[in-house]
Amino acid sequence: MASAKIEVRLDEELQIVRQRIEGNMDLEDADRIDSQTDECRLRLPDPAAVRILVDAREIGRAAPRVRRRLAANLERPEVRKVAVWGGPPLVRVMVTFFRLGTGRRNLRAFATEEEAIEWLMK
Repeated sequence: MASAKIEVRLDEELQIVRQRIEGNMDLEDADRIDSQTDECRLRLPDPAAVRILVDAREIGRAAPRVRRRLAANLERPEVRKVAVWGGPPLVRVMVTFFRLGTGRRNLRAFATEEEAIEWLMK
C-alpha cells in the first residue's frame, strides 16, 4: 500500500490538533500520525485533554491492522474528542458503526468542518 500524505499541526487559536490525511495509509503513516500528534499535544496548555480534528476529504484506504492501531488511540486517556469531517459516506458510516459498536462517546463523524469544530469545542 502506498504511503499517505500526512499533515499534523496544532491550531493555536482553537487549541486543537488538526490532522489531514491524503491517500492510503500504512502502519508507518499511523506511527507518523501518533508521533506528530504527541508533539502537538505537549504544546497544549493541558496536554491531558486533547481534541483532534481529522480532515478526511482525501483519505484513502487503510488495512484492518492500521484501522485497529488508529482506533487504539481513542483509548488513550489524554484523547478527549476526535471529530472526523469531510470523508466519503463510507468513512462516516464506518466511524459511526465503530462509535456505536464500542460505546465510544469521544468520536464523531461530520459532513463539514464547522459542525466538527462546534462539537469539539463543547
